[in-house]
Amino acid sequence: MAGVYKAKVLLCSATPSIETYFNTKNGRYGLVTLNERYGGLQLPEINVVDMKDEHRKKSLVLGNYSVGLIDEIRRTLAEKRQVLIFQNRRGFALRLECDLCGWVPTCPNCDVALIYH
Repeated sequence: MAGVYKAKVLLCSATPSIETYFNTKNGRYGLVTLNERYGGLQLPEINVVDMKDEHRKKSLVLGNYSVGLIDEIRRTLAEKRQVLIFQNRRGFALRLECDLCGWVPTCPNCDVALIYH
């Protein structure tokens, strides 16, 4: 699509795929590395949300976002500030989970949740 519209594509990852990294080393892609935060800013506050619990309570908003996240987005926008959401998503399903018991299939070697591709 970028070729059709002569657009630039920006791939962002702290852990790029081997193929992407190889393409940067061979000059097919440009590579920019960030060794420090822009403007010396501090790391943001991180709030961990138990999404399994949110899902069980049926309190998710607009698909898969917690009420707390939506409230923070609204507050930030009301302050005329920007919001940028990165969604780490691979495959066709956000997760595979049993609706009855909440069981999620995981890799037997590393315990990472399996994603339907």
